[in-house]
Amino acid sequence: EHRAVILRRTAVVREAMARQRGATVAQMADAIYDAVKSKGGLFLTNINLYPTSLADAAHLMLPAAHPGEMHLTSMNGERRMRLSDKFMDPPGTARPDCLIAADIANTLKRLYEAEGKGEMAARFGGFDWRTEEDAFNDGFRQAGQPGAVPIDSQGGTTGNLVTYERLRAMGNNGVQLPTKEYRNGQLIGTEMLYMDGKFDTPDGKAEFKPATWPGLPKPVAEQKAKYHFWINNGRVNEVWQTMYHDQFNEFVR
Repeated sequence: EHRAVILRRTAVVREAMARQRGATVAQMADAIYDAVKSKGGLFLTNINLYPTSLADAAHLMLPAAHPGEMHLTSMNGERRMRLSDKFMDPPGTARPDCLIAADIANTLKRLYEAEGKGEMAARFGGFDWRTEEDAFNDGFRQAGQPGAVPIDSQGGTTGNLVTYERLRAMGNNGVQLPTKEYRNGQLIGTEMLYMDGKFDTPDGKAEFKPATWPGLPKPVAEQKAKYHFWINNGRVNEVWQTMYHDQFNEFVR
């Protein structure tokens, strides 16, 4: 159902664009805006490594870079942050997501400035990033610092202690956030909680609390009457990240 709605609404925009063949950029933009604003259309941008089924409906494709083609900081479920260094260039015009976002912001800023709309241009300021490290320093490391905008970050107010150089020195073990201090050339992280099997409950045992979820897909919602307990025990790799890895993997297929 979700896919059908996306295909139907993106088709509205595609048809509007087709009627403007040969038009100027401004005329095309107006046609897209009208299709979205007045006719229920949906303009879809797809950022991915490979073409996916969703890309069939997209009007704009932005090729992303893969870990290894970019410097990547990542955090996993145990709050561990690592730096994975780039070891090869991305193909073609592919770029890291953060630099794609910066390009969009800087373009919008430039267009608003050209129209004399300084207030709108200012909303897209501060994206003069040239590298992934620039984005990291401007985001993660600024959380909770004086004068910084509110940033929701697992690093908390001590994220400023973390740098690419320091993460690189920590190797594959990285650091468990939030970082407590930087001492003797090492980032000191926060230890894992409850490793002794004792929890902050009256009896020291873990508590599993039931929770409802109103947005279940129809086939899943129909199972609610049949199954009383549901357990989410992880992810299926074939579906992880829109399945774009394993659908091209001969061994997995």
